[in-house]
Amino acid sequence: MYIDENGICSIYEFIYSCRDTPEDPFPEINSETSKKALNLLKRIKNELSSDDIFKQGFMYNLNLLLEGKALFVKFWTLTYNILNLIPYSMSLLPGLNKGVSGSTVAGYNIGITKNIAPEKIDAAITALRYMTSK
Repeated sequence: MYIDENGICSIYEFIYSCRDTPEDPFPEINSETSKKALNLLKRIKNELSSDDIFKQGFMYNLNLLLEGKALFVKFWTLTYNILNLIPYSMSLLPGLNKGVSGSTVAGYNIGITKNIAPEKIDAAITALRYMTSK
């Protein structure tokens, strides 16, 4: 088993996809929405998938995509030249309610929210400078 960010990103994406409306914020981790989402994810794993498949990493999913050996597969967005090689169509992640979906941005992204409290701006700038320094 290869450890990567796919697992935790998938959990957060699924929780976000189970909000009541697209306008709802990310649910608190101990909220009923999160509990419902995690219970549904566990049910999917137990009834439609397996522990082994849920433990697989990036390369397993990429091979499924390229070989066309999955009914459904969740993966990161691919470049257009690779998208032309796979026998799948891209769609939104499913959720509990029509029109509600979620996704995760991955990579090395650092930023400061535009809604930051004025008294926290200097501390955020200091932290950003530290994280981007050698």
